[in-house]
Amino acid sequence: MLRPISAGLVAATLLAFPATAHHDGEIAKVGDLRISHGWTQATGHMAHAMNVYLTIKNTGDDAARLVGAEVPFAKDGVFQANVMGEDGALKTRNLDSVVIKPGQRLTFQPGGVHIVFNDVGRHFDPGQQFHTQLTFADAGSVKLDVLVERGEEH
Repeated sequence: MLRPISAGLVAATLLAFPATAHHDGEIAKVGDLRISHGWTQATGHMAHAMNVYLTIKNTGDDAARLVGAEVPFAKDGVFQANVMGEDGALKTRNLDSVVIKPGQRLTFQPGGVHIVFNDVGRHFDPGQQFHTQLTFADAGSVKLDVLVERGEEH
């Protein structure tokens, strides 16, 4: 009787944690900033845009401002956030930059702040990786690995 219960508990525990659970992975550093867990979803063969997500932690005493993002296979990144419009409808708004306050850990995620690369000239499958270069107003530039994950897992 104990074996079926134990097996059931193990199975339930494994199902609670997805195979591609979030992890920091390699952490890119520039100045007082720590950038981690760069990821995107696999793209279809006809995809023209790709969203990239990541986490930025500001360990310094001053605010940092993310002002640019680029990859070699698409137009430069556009920062976007979902905001509530005056009419009460959810809208996507382009941002000139993204500010990370001192001590703040900001996670770019679906439905929140994210980077959009348009005119993507490639197809990406789960497990592939690429680099993006992020540029901060005062701290400079840094490269970050971006992992391609299966869609709808986050």
